[in-house]
Amino acid sequence: METPQYWVRADLSTAERIRAFEATPLAARGLPDSTYAFLARSCRQAPQATAIRYLRDPSCRDAPEDVSFGRLLERIHQTANLVRGEGLGADDVVSLLLPNTPQAQYALWGGQAAAVVNPINWMLEAEAIAAIVRAAGARMLMAYGGDPEIEIWDKVLRVAELCPQLQTIVRLGGDRGGAAPAGARFLDYDAVIDGYRGDALDFERDFRPGDLASLFPTGGTTGAPKLVRHSHWNEVVSAWLSAAVAGIVEGESRLSATPLYHVVGAFAGSLATLARGGTLVLATSVGWKHPQLLPQIWKVVEACRVNYLTIVPTIMNQLVQMPIGGHDISCVKGVLSGSAPLSENVARRFLAMTGLAVREGYGLTETTSVCMMNPKGGEVKTGSVGLLFPYHRARVVALDRRAGARDCAPGESGVLALSGPTVFSSYAAGGQEGFLEPGWLDTGDLARIDEDGYLWITGRTKDLIIRSGHNIDPKAVEEAFYRHPQVLEAAVVARPDSYAGEVPVAYVQLVAGADIDAARLLDEVRPAISERAAVPKDCYLMAGLPKSPVGKILKNRLREDATLRGFDKALRAAGIESGYTLTLEPGEPVRIRLDGAQPDAQRVRDALASFTTAYLIVTADPASV
Repeated sequence: METPQYWVRADLSTAERIRAFEATPLAARGLPDSTYAFLARSCRQAPQATAIRYLRDPSCRDAPEDVSFGRLLERIHQTANLVRGEGLGADDVVSLLLPNTPQAQYALWGGQAAAVVNPINWMLEAEAIAAIVRAAGARMLMAYGGDPEIEIWDKVLRVAELCPQLQTIVRLGGDRGGAAPAGARFLDYDAVIDGYRGDALDFERDFRPGDLASLFPTGGTTGAPKLVRHSHWNEVVSAWLSAAVAGIVEGESRLSATPLYHVVGAFAGSLATLARGGTLVLATSVGWKHPQLLPQIWKVVEACRVNYLTIVPTIMNQLVQMPIGGHDISCVKGVLSGSAPLSENVARRFLAMTGLAVREGYGLTETTSVCMMNPKGGEVKTGSVGLLFPYHRARVVALDRRAGARDCAPGESGVLALSGPTVFSSYAAGGQEGFLEPGWLDTGDLARIDEDGYLWITGRTKDLIIRSGHNIDPKAVEEAFYRHPQVLEAAVVARPDSYAGEVPVAYVQLVAGADIDAARLLDEVRPAISERAAVPKDCYLMAGLPKSPVGKILKNRLREDATLRGFDKALRAAGIESGYTLTLEPGEPVRIRLDGAQPDAQRVRDALASFTTAYLIVTADPASV
């Protein structure tokens, strides 16, 4: 079977060559209409080749579990037929509570062949998982049984209690000893799957590119769930372009330790690799969460002959502390980074250590996955997120409440807006929330475009610190900390201030064995910060910065902590040193609970007179407020 015409080895190394590639319209590329057809073609082309290599233990003592492309397609068929056999149709939803295992791949792609999938972060609490399941309207839940690294089944039992609309719950791999959930039909995947047809789908489905394929949660772990609608076309184009720009081809391998409930793990990591005919290396069920994967990563790379590595910035921060030793990593052809900004200093240290330039990219759940990247064979600009993928467009705009949006001049920083075939249509709730104007996604990020067409993310609109009317970019300040040899990770956020409105403060995790205090660290970093106003007022040392499940530093948590510190500082400066308790819930005003007659509410208001951050004073006697 010949390689499909849409798999071309194109030179996408410059913006000009990308425009030349676009001379062929996207509609003329012959891309399949569904992720099922996209994967089925690659599986049938080389059925004996290895599609998935799964390592249960990063020590590599045991042989990995290899899954051929022929076996992958068989399991996709069987899983899709199971879903349809339970009465679900093309518009029904299957929620997935699955880690990085081969069975999760069967569920992700088999589920899309039959219905709509809804991958969920299995690290959330049961109540948060249940809220997403309800918001998605799922009728089926496929969940992992658990292993020594994942305790999950008790959550499944609780979700079953909270979601009576679930008709079927399927245990997909892992520990099979957990109790059957009450109130729903229960299936053990391993016990029943071979009873379903594996050579084809046993139902008719006329796929259309615009058919809904998945509902991916976004927007954090608090508040009402926000579900991003991905069509089959979104996912196919995203994976196709990810493979083309990354440069992976058939027979090459890519290690993906990013969770499958994250779009990078699902599409840029998994679908792009498999559909291109490459081998997907899954390193343990929990990926980077496994305590031994990072210390053993060079052994894994050597043993599995990994050609491409996808590494999130917080992992890269730790990786540069770990020497390669005697391991042979000459097999590595590319190192890709995304999901959060990468420190330029860390990227340079990695280059010096390995000889490999880190090709940083950028994307959102709302763009299906990565939609720009530093090019293969072109200039890698450290600190940039590279060139836009073909068939995409970007605008950098200045937003004015009176005049509306104005396109920025080249090199000028503004709000990044994106348009293209991987941009989602809407959230599950409907409407045009998230769009600057029809067809143009408001990313919420600040960016600039240089003379070569490379994009540079300069911050988040909500991360910008405004000190006495002066805009401070926290990324530039963080880079000064990353250059210090005793700093592992750093984040700079705004703290409310009575005089300046906001001031920058730094949260820092030191490297193991560091011998420095916060005051000395701030003194040593100060000369590297180019403007006086940007120097943090305080530096807080932490054992570890709060992170999302994919390793992104949670600045919202740090902002909440800094807000409480700012209120406490202002009250103490006014002589109010006791008699109050400060709390802050996401999306709510700061609550100031007065514990007695002193201090009185008016004195507190006077102390916070210049604060613009919303707050609420609570007393035992509401009439006294």
